[in-house]
Amino acid sequence: MSTSPKIRAKLNRLARAVSANLSYNLEAKVEFHAAAKAVLREVALALGYPTADGLIRANLAGIACSGEVYLHTEGLYIQLDRGLTFDPQDGKKFMFRSVVSKADYTGGRNRWMTYSNLVNGFAGAVAEFKQALEDGRVSAENSRLRAVYAASRQAQVA
Repeated sequence: MSTSPKIRAKLNRLARAVSANLSYNLEAKVEFHAAAKAVLREVALALGYPTADGLIRANLAGIACSGEVYLHTEGLYIQLDRGLTFDPQDGKKFMFRSVVSKADYTGGRNRWMTYSNLVNGFAGAVAEFKQALEDGRVSAENSRLRAVYAASRQAQVA
């Protein structure tokens, strides 16, 4: 599956933005946030959301850091930033995880992906995000079943 030229341009913009020095550089930080939001909108569409309205948030944070841009759905949380997660072989990474709702900020286990994997393999990255979404649905169903079981056990004891 090839990436459309429109999406490719957005991914390349993100690659340039994430490579810039974002500390003490408001112009570069604003560009990073704009590029990250554009890519996360494309991720939301690729995941089947008709619009990204209300799903994407941002925190510019302080002058010494990149801040964060989030995609937070009913089953998935993706956080793009330029944090301290760097692998000498792979480069800069960002975090994503399954969640059971938009009120869930801890969710499933943290998963890490390099920006280069997102930029150079958009379809594969979306597949990994879909897997995390599915894991979140399974986790939510398991939590619901545990609650039903606990309630029935409580009723039997009473």
